[in-house]
Order: sequence, then structure tokens, then C-alpha cells
Amino acid sequence: MNRITGQAHRAWLEKLVDGIEPREYKKANLHWVKRLKKVTVPFELRLINGMRPNAFEATFVINEIRLRLDGDPEGRYRGPVYSLHIARVVEVRNR
Repeated sequence: MNRITGQAHRAWLEKLVDGIEPREYKKANLHWVKRLKKVTVPFELRLINGMRPNAFEATFVINEIRLRLDGDPEGRYRGPVYSLHIARVVEVRNR
């Protein structure tokens, strides 16, 4: 299974791990367009909170990608975003 890595704020990452938020949103810029073109669904998304060796991180299986033109519901991004639908949590470290 393919895997891509990104960063996320701790509070948001905890919502994803706890299942409160079923989707991760990434701005539809050139950086994420290139990354998402290289993978096929399903794939693993590894999100890290910082770059320290003991940083909180989690790995998810993404089973669907959708392009939203109106931004994310949380209001973090304006304009087009990718909505990455989380199927399950694979691994959690350093929580």
C-alpha cells in the first residue's frame, strides 16, 4: 500500500484519531496535487505533529478523495481543498 506523509496540528490530529472528525483536509495546491497523483486509493496517510523524535503521529487508511471547491467546514482553508476520507486508524505513536 502506498504511503504519503504530512503535518497536522496536535488538536486536529487528536480529533482524527478519536474519530470525531472523519476527514482530513489538504489545500489543493501544487504540492498536494503532485503527491496525490502518485497514489491510488486506498493508501496510507501518515500525519505528524512536528519534527521531534517523540512527536505525536498517526497513520490512517484513506479510502476516498474528493475535491471541494468551497473550502473545509472548519474554516482552516479557503478555496479548493482535498477531502481525504479516513477508513481506519492504523497506528498511533507518542500520544
